[in-house]
Amino acid sequence: MAATAPVVEFENVTVRFDRGAHFPSEVLDQVSFRLSEGETKVLFGAAGSGKSVLMKTALGLVTPDAGVVRLFGRDLAGLSEDQMFPLRLRAGMVFQEGALFDSLTVGENVAYIFQEDRALPEDEERRRVEEALSFVELDGRAGDMPSELSGGMRRRVAIARAFVGGPPLMLYDSPTAGLDPVTAHHIMQLVVKLRDSQRVTALLVTHRLQDAHVLAHSRFDAATGRVESSEHSDAATNFLVLREGSVVFEGGERELFAARDSYVRKFIE
Repeated sequence: MAATAPVVEFENVTVRFDRGAHFPSEVLDQVSFRLSEGETKVLFGAAGSGKSVLMKTALGLVTPDAGVVRLFGRDLAGLSEDQMFPLRLRAGMVFQEGALFDSLTVGENVAYIFQEDRALPEDEERRRVEEALSFVELDGRAGDMPSELSGGMRRRVAIARAFVGGPPLMLYDSPTAGLDPVTAHHIMQLVVKLRDSQRVTALLVTHRLQDAHVLAHSRFDAATGRVESSEHSDAATNFLVLREGSVVFEGGERELFAARDSYVRKFIE
């Protein structure tokens, strides 16, 4: 049986921006990694290390200056927007701070993907939106405006919007940024619930070791409907650390905590 192609693959990817004479132009510098089906990869890095650019490059929103990016086995080089569209439908993206449309209701935000892909009847769209909001524990809030919600609720709406179409890949760009510890923990439990109940592959940016711990040591129990903690680390949860656009670490939790590099250790101490 042929091996399954990685869901996301970077081969020596370099992205350059003109950031002035006193800053390096390489936002990503020779970045290589693979995200396999069923894997969760946690991405650490200091501010400005290229984490958000990496996420956007994975979706073809940023074009690399060198190297190869593959999404679901497809080389993104030279693809038109029409060719990219079906690939992007298979990837849900949670942007920093949620990035909701303030002029749309909660339900309209979640249903936004269906405005671009009119393949479903309206009653099926409505059912999926209701299911997505129920999943993130926001039943009955479809008619609310984003301004009426707390920060944690807005982040939950962003997650519902990202997975309402049932994508096999989820990308989270700092989903807990700016949230208090209790709310952040609840958001990460929703990420675990989605991962385990829908069998999604995930790439998640965070600066919080607590987020990574929840991912590596939690399971969603469908029988109880609860996220349960586990002492054992999940072998399918791995880590990638960026420094000034370059990969300085990739591996599992045991290797991460054994790392001696002073920069890497900033994220685990």
